[in-house]
Amino acid sequence: MDATTNFFFRSYDACESGRVADRSFDFKLNINDNFVTSDREVASEFEKFFTDIPLSTTRSLHSSPGIAEFLLKENVKECNVIFTFKPVNPKDIIVAFRSLEVKKSADLWGLSVKVVSSIIDVVAPHLATIFNGCIEHGVFPDLMKHSKVIPIFKSGSTLDPNNFRPISVLPTFSKIFEKIILGQMLSHFNAHNLLHKKQFGFTKGRSTADASVELIKNVFEAWERSQDALGIFCDLSKAFDCVHHETLIRKLHHYGIRNKVLSLLNSYLSNRIQRVDVNGKRSPGAPLHMGVPQGSILGPFLFLIYINDLPFFVQDRHEIVLFADDTSLIFKVKRNLPMYDDVNDALSKVVYWFDSNNLLLNNKKTKLIKFTTPNVKLVDNGVELGGEMLKAVKSTKFLGIIIDSKLQWDLHIEGLANRLSSAAFAVKKLDCLLT
Repeated sequence: MDATTNFFFRSYDACESGRVADRSFDFKLNINDNFVTSDREVASEFEKFFTDIPLSTTRSLHSSPGIAEFLLKENVKECNVIFTFKPVNPKDIIVAFRSLEVKKSADLWGLSVKVVSSIIDVVAPHLATIFNGCIEHGVFPDLMKHSKVIPIFKSGSTLDPNNFRPISVLPTFSKIFEKIILGQMLSHFNAHNLLHKKQFGFTKGRSTADASVELIKNVFEAWERSQDALGIFCDLSKAFDCVHHETLIRKLHHYGIRNKVLSLLNSYLSNRIQRVDVNGKRSPGAPLHMGVPQGSILGPFLFLIYINDLPFFVQDRHEIVLFADDTSLIFKVKRNLPMYDDVNDALSKVVYWFDSNNLLLNNKKTKLIKFTTPNVKLVDNGVELGGEMLKAVKSTKFLGIIIDSKLQWDLHIEGLANRLSSAAFAVKKLDCLLT
């Protein structure tokens, strides 16, 4: 059953019954040829699997906080303006809470944004006192670092834990505190122009559309100079989960986050516990040793800080477009070169940066596109990536659009038309059934 058909039947059932279908799932996992069916045992197996992902992903890397810090200092000027937190008052708490998306999903302690909304005016003064104490002592509360993880089925065999995505639900009070921390840190980074202009992800006023325009602009600039543009669309394996905490802390220090503020963020990252929830049965809980918290308010911004020096490291060699963990490189080269020595050299340096920063570049999913005008004949050669030859493809997906080597958009329009047709069919069927 495809996604559209599944959506149709779920929508029809909801309309007929007036309620959303039960989200319980009949879990059964195959672990080393042993079938696990008990919800609590399934939760424990998922916990082991999800916890091991970043460790197994980065096992082959030679990451080094010292080298990562050296590359940062070599390419980015240190910020000597030390960031300090402003005291928090109850109004700040209420404003931060009101900006959260209203969801019914409850955290480990049974609280959801919807539930807290009825008591926020009462608890705001108490939360302000707690948060100010945390800021003063540089400690993030342990109970706010416990997340509930729900395995969501993607596709394929339901027996394989690889086919489930972990969705993390963080404590509601943690989200309020994170919102306040994020707001004050953003003011510091924006006031001192610390974020690279080529980063388009999770930044106010910038979107996937801006990143796409930037990439296409670079291609047209190459064509106007009678050059080809080589696009390398990098795929990083589990990037958010593989952030090395010590490396991130050193980078925060470089950008002026020091003293008790740095201690608070170090505490925020350390000793985090995740418990997997399967139909109400929970795993014992396992510590997370790396990564920024999934589903958090602060995590995406911390990741931007983590990779912020990459564009500075490569800017003299080629163009770069970043959207969170989507990294795209554009090389402007002479037409029909038999070899791309300069490109290979630059790519080896990018791989070195990723390796030093504990990020794994997935060669099999990384794509090469040779952007050429329609009248130019392509030379059948590739570039070297991590000791392997990367062959060119005619199209790839980039931030939700299908981009092709001639920038003609036929494939994107076709894909969009197919999705719209399926959606229109589902709506039409619903209309017939409900009238």
